[in-house]
Amino acid sequence: MDLIKYIRLELLNKGADEVLVSEDNGINNQIKFVNNRVVSITAWNQKGISIFVSKDQKIVSTALKSFNKKDADEVIKQILTLLKAVNPNENYNGIANGPFNYKKIEDIYDRKIETLDGADIVEETINTALAEGAKRCSGVLEFGTGSNQLTGSNDINSESKGSNIYLSIRSFTDKDASGAGTVSSRILSKFDTKSCIRKTAEFATLAKNPQHINPGKYKVIFDPLPLAALFNPLMEAASAFSVENGMSFFKDKLNSKVLNQKLTIYDDATLANGPASRMYDDEGMPSQKTTIINSGVLKNFLHNTSTAARFNTVSTANAGLISPDPSNIVIAPGKDKDVLHDGLYITNLWYTRFQNYSTGDFSTIPRDGIFLVKDGKIVKSVKDIRISDNMLKMFSNIKAIGASQEQIQSWEAEIPCLTPAMAIEDVNITRSKE
Repeated sequence: MDLIKYIRLELLNKGADEVLVSEDNGINNQIKFVNNRVVSITAWNQKGISIFVSKDQKIVSTALKSFNKKDADEVIKQILTLLKAVNPNENYNGIANGPFNYKKIEDIYDRKIETLDGADIVEETINTALAEGAKRCSGVLEFGTGSNQLTGSNDINSESKGSNIYLSIRSFTDKDASGAGTVSSRILSKFDTKSCIRKTAEFATLAKNPQHINPGKYKVIFDPLPLAALFNPLMEAASAFSVENGMSFFKDKLNSKVLNQKLTIYDDATLANGPASRMYDDEGMPSQKTTIINSGVLKNFLHNTSTAARFNTVSTANAGLISPDPSNIVIAPGKDKDVLHDGLYITNLWYTRFQNYSTGDFSTIPRDGIFLVKDGKIVKSVKDIRISDNMLKMFSNIKAIGASQEQIQSWEAEIPCLTPAMAIEDVNITRSKE
């Protein structure tokens, strides 16, 4: 922590009001496989220093990739020059004041991942998919470990380390029949891939010979994978930054019923084995669990210190120094053991786009296995559909919430999500191709 402490002290000695300096060090690995074969193995170091400085409500944020005093002095000089040039930000209200005591979070670091090569996991993934009926499969395995050190002007001195491992797989039985799934964990012993791989192969088998269906209103059963992709923008709309910028359908709705009473949603950076769990946020505030939606009622927005002051509330420890960000999205389980009874069953989606962020009008395209279900049985594979609906309306029409949760992270759901499956009525289905 010597260099980042030096940067902090130099900036304060030269007149800065507040300073935060963060150092990240990590080793990341990626193995890609396509059509049952490994096509690339990549390893890289993630190393850098980020610097945040304020003076008289003027803000400068920058990064330093090298770790030597000469380059640090040059960056300090540039920061001081910029502080004279930029205009004050009247909305800025400071950063957190320490010191803080931090609680240990269970299962966020596993030394075994440091020495993992991953080849056996990829080989087992491919073999399991083929044994379960897939003709071919493709995907990526990513894993790594890292550490963070944070020091700040307001008595902030924090450090942490973590590990992650992630698998994404698509299984195919032909070009129009596929199934997708992901698995993520912080701990190697809890990285259970077999049920996910089998599920993708089963979806690919059932997805053969897809047919068109008529546009209209459908009861839709969402698997956890597509739900996570929908809860990502929903929780981004709960950021105070989105609310202030007119990009949130939750604006002016605090303490109002906004979604179905069956639905309770938390932001939880303390979740054991949560992919985004961490001991503190970017300001050094101790992480916490925050209720966002309680039985359909919007209870809180996500805040850093500055936005909290503007909203006359307290930080939720979600800094992002500029924009408060979600950590792990947690959907409370329901009481329904089986939501897959009747309706359109969607197992994945992509290209979620908003026509109007402030109202919540959006569209998204289901992909991979899409099925029509009657009396609990899949009767038809479906293709070429689009969901065109409204976030507030759709999540007000929840019929059932499953009793078990799955931890999801994907390209379409970068914010990790722990969610059950759901059945939602009157979802508007259109054609994705004409």
